[in-house]
Amino acid sequence: MAKKNDILKLRTATVDQMQEKIVELKKTLMNLRFGLATGKLSNVSEIRKVRRDIARLKTFQTEAKKQNIKEGAK
Repeated sequence: MAKKNDILKLRTATVDQMQEKIVELKKTLMNLRFGLATGKLSNVSEIRKVRRDIARLKTFQTEAKKQNIKEGAK
């Protein structure tokens, strides 16, 4: 899981960079879920943290897209 500061730094990143990070976090989430199913996951709260990081990045991505639309309209 990425640290919260790292995620917040991505707020200024491009939409493509955010998308790459989302894909990376989704792969991490999948691995955590497999670990949970096989009983090898010791810290279950990691799943929640990664899900929230994905949601946070998606929010940043939407904000960036809206900002680009507004700048294009001016």
